[in-house]
Order: sequence, then structure tokens, then C-alpha cells
Amino acid sequence: MWLSEPQADGTPAAWRFRFATGKGFADMSLMKESLILIVIGLGDLLYTLFLMGGRQATEGNPVMAYYLQFGVGAFVLVKLALLFLPIFVAEWSKRFKPNFVKWMMRGAIAVYAATYLVMFVTLNVAPIVRDRDHIPAGPARMVERPR
Repeated sequence: MWLSEPQADGTPAAWRFRFATGKGFADMSLMKESLILIVIGLGDLLYTLFLMGGRQATEGNPVMAYYLQFGVGAFVLVKLALLFLPIFVAEWSKRFKPNFVKWMMRGAIAVYAATYLVMFVTLNVAPIVRDRDHIPAGPARMVERPR
């Protein structure tokens, strides 16, 4: 695996992989969109495992919460499969429709990031704001302040 030089047409460098085929070796490069999705997905996985390990959080995604009941190993396996299989399909498909795949991957990045942000705010920030603004019910009483 290595980082290639920028192309003559100004296309930025890409991570390139060399793998054996029946006729020798072939090069394959990952789109930057794929790398971004991998970083987001692995970051999400590691952060979730970190928070769940400290019992500070639960899984907010109901599909992944289902697999979590089978253990952390099953959770990680499904998360990685749901991350890497679509990226593999996209990387394979870019040979046929490169512009379409590039824009679909960018859309996937936007949807993943937006969904993560909405879930994070809904599950983490909203309860803090709600509890901060909550006035406990009960009889009103005057409290003397020390002078």
C-alpha cells in the first residue's frame, strides 16, 4: 500500500494497493470518499465501544443495538461488514460509472455525518438541556442566602 503521486491532470494522490491476479499484479486505488467513509465509520465504532465500555452510553441505532445483544464481537463484525461491503461495491462500480459513484459516495458521507450529528444531539445534548431547564415540582419556599 502506498500513496501515489498526483496525476498529470491534477487529480490528487490516492491510496493505491497492489494485489495478485491470475495474470500478474494489478493496481487498485481507493477514492478519497471511500477513505473518508472508512475514517468516519471506524471513528464511530471506536467511540461507541469506548463509551459502552465505560457504561456511559448505549447504542442509539436500533439495528446495531439488536446485534449488540449477541455480544461485542458480533456488533463489531456487523458494523465492519456494513461499512466495508458497500465501499467494496462502490470501488468495484467506479470502473463503470466513476462520476455517479463519486457523487453517491459524497452523498453517503453527508447522510452518515448528518445522521450521526442528529443522533448525537438527540441522545446526548437534548437530555442535558432538558434537565438543566427543569424546575422540580413542589411547594415554593424561601431560602435565606448567607451574607
